[in-house]
Amino acid sequence: MKTIFVFYGGPSVEHNVSVNSAKAVLNALNRDKYHVQPVYITKEGVWLRLPEAKEAFENVEQMKRETDGQSIAQSLAAFLTSHDFSDGKTVFFSVLHGTYGEDGGIQGFFETVDVPYVGSGVTASAVCMDKARSNEIMEQNGIPQAKFVVLTRHQLDTQGLDADGIVEKLGLPLYAKPANCGSSVGVVRVTEKEQLLEAVEEALQYDHKIVLEEEIWGRELNVSVIGNESPQGSIPGDFAMETGYFDYELKYKNPDIVPIIPAKIPEDRFCDLANLAARTYEVLGCGGTARVDIFYTEEGELKVNEINTMPGMSDLSMTPVLWKATDGTEYTELLDKLIDWGIDAHAKKKALVRTFE
Repeated sequence: MKTIFVFYGGPSVEHNVSVNSAKAVLNALNRDKYHVQPVYITKEGVWLRLPEAKEAFENVEQMKRETDGQSIAQSLAAFLTSHDFSDGKTVFFSVLHGTYGEDGGIQGFFETVDVPYVGSGVTASAVCMDKARSNEIMEQNGIPQAKFVVLTRHQLDTQGLDADGIVEKLGLPLYAKPANCGSSVGVVRVTEKEQLLEAVEEALQYDHKIVLEEEIWGRELNVSVIGNESPQGSIPGDFAMETGYFDYELKYKNPDIVPIIPAKIPEDRFCDLANLAARTYEVLGCGGTARVDIFYTEEGELKVNEINTMPGMSDLSMTPVLWKATDGTEYTELLDKLIDWGIDAHAKKKALVRTFE
C-alpha cells in the first residue's frame, strides 16, 4: 500500500481554508489503498505529523496540534527522519492554499526530497500564484481577460499613484488585488477615483505587488481542469448569490450560497468554456488539477479571471462536484487520479538526463 502524506494549514492567510479542504481530502482517501498520514503545519510554520488517520475526522479541531516549543527547522528534521521517503511507495498531497502552498515553495521542498506529489510543479505553481505574471503570460498567448495594471510598493513609494491614468485605462468600477493571495483575501472594489489610493494601500498590506483590474460585468463560472499533458475541462459551475462580489466571507462562511451545476448558460457554450480553461491550464504549464474562473458576459464573451492550482476541496468547493456532474467521477476516484498523475509526472522527470560529461 502507498502512504499518502496530506499537508495542510501553513503560515498563510488561507490557513483555515486549507484545514477545511484537508478534512474532505483526508476523509475521502481510500483506506483500502492507502495509509493516510496527516501533517498539520501551524500558522507559525511548524510541521506536526499526526498519527495515521485510520478513521474519518469528525471536525477540524481533531486535525490540529499544539507545538511543544520546537523551531521550524527542528520540526522539519523530525518529519524527515520519521519515515523512509525513498521507499517508492510514498506520495505527497499538499492541500496548502495561498502563499506557502501554491507559490512553488512547498513544491520545491517536495522536489528536493524526491517524492512524487499531487498537482502542478514549482514553476507553474509560482506563476499561477502571481496574478501579475500569469496575467502577462495569458496576454502574450491570446487568452481573453480583463484589462489590468501592475503596481508595486516600490513604484507607489517612489513615483506615486497615477490615479487618472489607471482610471482612464481600466474605467470604474475596478478591483485592487494582491498579486500573491487567494480566496479573495485583500481584494478591494473601487467605485470612485478618490477611493483608489486607500484601496491600493489596503491591497498592499498583503503583498508588495498588486494587480488593478477593470470590472467585468458578468457571471463568474468555475471550470475544473484535470490531467497532465492532455488536460480536460469540466462542465461549468456557478453559485446562486445576491451580491455581485464573491468575497472571502461569502465563499467560506455563508451556508446559504447554492452551487448551480451545470451553470445556467446555453449548453453549446460548455465546450467553449472547457476548451478555454484547458488552454489556460496548458499555457501556464499546470499539472494534476486546477480551477479556472471565467467570466461569462451578457454578450456571451468569455474572459479568464484567474487560475487556482490548488482549488478548494471543502464541502462548498466546486472541484469534486463538477467532476461528479461531468462524467460521474466520485470524489475518492478523483483523488486516485490526482495521485496517479503525480506519480506519472515524477517518473517522467526521473527519466530525464541530469548529468553531462
